[in-house]
Amino acid sequence: MFRYKPEYYLRRLESKGWTLEQIQKKTRIHALRLKKLYLPNCVPTREEMVKINSLFKVTAPSATELVKQVWSEANSTKPEPYIGPSLTDRQKEILQQLRDSTHKEVILTPKEAVVAGRLVKPGLVNKRLDEKDEESVRFYSITRDGIRALHSFGI
Repeated sequence: MFRYKPEYYLRRLESKGWTLEQIQKKTRIHALRLKKLYLPNCVPTREEMVKINSLFKVTAPSATELVKQVWSEANSTKPEPYIGPSLTDRQKEILQQLRDSTHKEVILTPKEAVVAGRLVKPGLVNKRLDEKDEESVRFYSITRDGIRALHSFGI
């Protein structure tokens, strides 16, 4: 099942920044047994190998501070506020309807289409026109700016 002896995996863990004490603490393998696993002809139990290999999925303690710093920087960036035309209640309602729809593109009623059509030029709504059998069908979808506008109004 495992291609190499446990010593190979333990050395790879050390090269990633794990110390012997950290490996022992995380895997709950006694110190004496862990030292024996470094010997060339040691035969590990399946449970020991699973514990050792599970550490490859965990961030090394030496790198945890760097990971925390990266995530704190990513979480600290605030989305830029919406700067655009003021919206009426009906326009907010249409944007909310487009956002909450289960389909990416929506066919609106004629009255709703008039309101949504006014939001195309500011870039809050996309409009796609399909012609089939000499009939035109308009599909409307919300853009990222439209979603940002809804968030800025607290909707």
